[in-house]
Parts: sequence; C-alpha cells; structure tokens
Amino acid sequence: MNLLRILLVVPILALAACATPVGTRTAEAVTIVRGFQAGDRPIPTAVFENAKGIAILREGSGAFIIGGSGGEGVFVKRAGMTWSGPGAIN
Repeated sequence: MNLLRILLVVPILALAACATPVGTRTAEAVTIVRGFQAGDRPIPTAVFENAKGIAILREGSGAFIIGGSGGEGVFVKRAGMTWSGPGAIN
C-alpha cells in the first residue's frame, strides 16, 4: 500500500517541478551561458555559428525512500539565419 502511495505522489511532484515558466528558464539559461563565456575556457564562437540547436539544462536530484533525478531548461533551434523562440524541456 505504501508503494502505491509513493507511485501516486511521484507524478504529482514531477508536475510541480515542471512548473517553472519559460521566461524564468530562459533567464537562467542566459546566466549559465554568460558564466561560461566569462570563464577561463569560453565556448568557441564557431560552436554557436555552426550549431543547429542549443539546449541548456539544469539538472537536479533528490531522494526520499526512492531516488531520482531530472532537469529542466530551454531549447532553441536554428531556423535559417535566425533562431527559434525558446521551448521548455524537462
């Protein structure tokens, strides 16, 4: 019976974790990329120029009786000479 309760609660917790708005995820992604670019080994410009798409994810993990991990972030893809709007990914 306890296992059944856990199996019912886990999807609810997963949905709550997915509730971060796309705007917030995009702002966090920009902060992550800026951090890389300001570091000792920035991402080469050629990587961005030749990329077909870019995904920026933040990963997390946790455990309470059952362990798990997941992440969320944004994805943009190249559409000709421009980039698509950000899409949320989990």
